Amino acid sequence: MADEVVVDGFLRNDQEMVTGTIGEFKGKWMVHIRVFVPSAAEPGEWIRTERGIAVPIDQFPQVRDGVKKLASVVGSNVVVARIPRREREEVRIGVQQFKGNLYVYLRLYFQPGGSTEWIPTKKGVNLHTGLLEDLSGLVGRIEAEIRKRNME
Repeated sequence: MADEVVVDGFLRNDQEMVTGTIGEFKGKWMVHIRVFVPSAAEPGEWIRTERGIAVPIDQFPQVRDGVKKLASVVGSNVVVARIPRREREEVRIGVQQFKGNLYVYLRLYFQPGGSTEWIPTKKGVNLHTGLLEDLSGLVGRIEAEIRKRNME
């Protein structure tokens, strides 16, 4: 991705970092919230994974608003935002329970042809609710970078 700006990130655990970036892809500016892992070849370097979401910059306010809503619903299994990406794809932001723990998520879902059911993909980020403040801070820093660059 040409002209990618790494806005900031936070450690999800000792082997994963959640990072916010802004970059151009096929002539369109995108915001990415993605998981990075340490490089085995270059100590101190982090490598991008496919786990994460990407939305056009004009849809970022919907991500920001969805993340803000998470704090008020942390005790529930609920979707707080659905952001259409293209036909049969959407990014969902919500809270879900897994093995007795609550997690917030930003995940890409798709609808297989001929089906009314939405299926989650591997592209997304799940975070323990204890990291919600870090996610909110990252989203705020991405928003500040977008404003600084007059990309609203």
